[in-house]
Amino acid sequence: MREERYTTNGTDDLAHLRYLLTLAPRDCDLRLRLAESLIERSLSQDALRELEAVIRIDPNNLAARKLRGKLIG
Repeated sequence: MREERYTTNGTDDLAHLRYLLTLAPRDCDLRLRLAESLIERSLSQDALRELEAVIRIDPNNLAARKLRGKLIG
């Protein structure tokens, strides 16, 4: 059910995710979804910033660490 909360469509995806982050800035799942969406759009630097924010919030977040590792090679 939680996943449905963040489901968006089309070109509104990034704007909607960013809006949701204004409501829940410490939501790591939401930040990860935003990072994935940014990567899909070849916005690696923006994605990296989101992943680093996740790691600051939750230093043990394995998903964020793995995705960050892929980005920085």
